Amino acid sequence: MQTHTDGHWTWQQFLGWAFRDARVAELSGAIHDSALRARYLCDVPADDCVRAELHKNFVTIARQAERLQLDSHAALARRLARALRSPHPDVDVLDQVREGSDALEHGVAELGLPAGDDAQCQPAA
Repeated sequence: MQTHTDGHWTWQQFLGWAFRDARVAELSGAIHDSALRARYLCDVPADDCVRAELHKNFVTIARQAERLQLDSHAALARRLARALRSPHPDVDVLDQVREGSDALEHGVAELGLPAGDDAQCQPAA
């Protein structure tokens, strides 16, 4: 077996490589929860509690995505969080948030891990 290395790994790089799947699975679950909340918020736009929770979720998603060096996901999550800051976002803004949440969910699915509850470890048979 041959290996090719460009240099030495730092501990942070090694730990990121070793635990990336678990961290992406955690991110996937958070994104799935946010997508469900965004869909609910489109149906009930006056629910300020859900909107505030969704804003916090997007901020957390942005931080997690940055740690995983998923810059496009982090940027989209930050844009969605900013969109929810207005005191009473209109229907178009909520539709954009829902579409953005769906885009995040599809983007994480492309990384090779299922979204939501399927992302959790399954017991061995």
